[in-house]
Amino acid sequence: MSLNNSSYKTILKLVSLGKVLGLVTREYVTKEEFKKYNLVEVNTDIDLGKIEFGIYLNSSRFTELNNLIKIIKTEFNVKK
Repeated sequence: MSLNNSSYKTILKLVSLGKVLGLVTREYVTKEEFKKYNLVEVNTDIDLGKIEFGIYLNSSRFTELNNLIKIIKTEFNVKK
């Protein structure tokens, strides 16, 4: 099987079937998924650094984008 890029949900499913070896960032996997997909966490000393976000100009005033901006500001204590 040749799969270069995939969503983490697809990776979890294929890993649970024993078809692939996948890497998923720990923050994307819930405790329930660890059990459901029989996953193992591998600790490393890799530092991914500070998380940054980019926000595009909301010129059309889309409700979904406004909601996303609110979530980011709230969850990550973004000022202004």
